[in-house]
Amino acid sequence: MTARSQEIVIEIAGMRSAADVEIVSASLRGVAGVSDALASLTESVATVTADPTVATPAVLRAAVAAAGFTPGEVRFPE
Repeated sequence: MTARSQEIVIEIAGMRSAADVEIVSASLRGVAGVSDALASLTESVATVTADPTVATPAVLRAAVAAAGFTPGEVRFPE
């Protein structure tokens, strides 16, 4: 994690399989400013490590939607 990187959690609806988890994770990893992303089927979230000034909540939600899933709340846990 870089000095600007922060953990970001995105709620995601519609994931039903391990393949869906990989699709969401890969889509988020392709976003500028994201250094890592891992979706969780059991928790219906993705945890992203990113520079929030580049990978904004709107950009992250758009990546989830482009992957075919429904993005929800974006949280910045401390």
